[in-house]
Amino acid sequence: MKNLITICLLLATVFTSQAQEKQTDVCDCPEPERVDYAKICSYSKDKKRAKEESLVWLFEEHLLKMSCVDLKNDTRETIIQKVNCMWNKYKTKFSCASLGFNVPNGNVLKFIMSFNFPDAIYLLVDHYGLDVTFVDPADGLSFIGYLDQEISKTKIYGSGKIEEMIQVKKDVLMEMKYNPKTKEFEPVK
Repeated sequence: MKNLITICLLLATVFTSQAQEKQTDVCDCPEPERVDYAKICSYSKDKKRAKEESLVWLFEEHLLKMSCVDLKNDTRETIIQKVNCMWNKYKTKFSCASLGFNVPNGNVLKFIMSFNFPDAIYLLVDHYGLDVTFVDPADGLSFIGYLDQEISKTKIYGSGKIEEMIQVKKDVLMEMKYNPKTKEFEPVK
């Protein structure tokens, strides 16, 4: 009986350590280079199509590359974990500078909206579940705060983009839950 218990404990230890190794493997991708962040901005602004047949947008393909994703071998769950790990580590470094963008060195999420590409936001929030609640050091606003600011400006100055911004805000908030303690929205895990 002692031998059976010992074998069970040994197996449990082996499986636990393998699971922990797998989890750390997901998060040990090197930090992207500065040019990688610039490519994400460029590809999302130009709405370039992916070279990889299983993907639609080139910015997504590059985001997966930056996250060390192996499309042939990684499961959907592992891909999402890798993308989230990379995003959570470096999300404030995803800054874009471009003529026509009203937040100098602002986060790529705001950049994407300013260049009228809500499909990219839906992909990043719905498919990958990226955190959009963090405060962007460039302007001190979260993505939702930026949308609110742009919606209020648009109401004053007028634009056809207002309905689209309001819809994106509603859709993004549907992917979140309200935390009464912090009085803020948080991603649904």
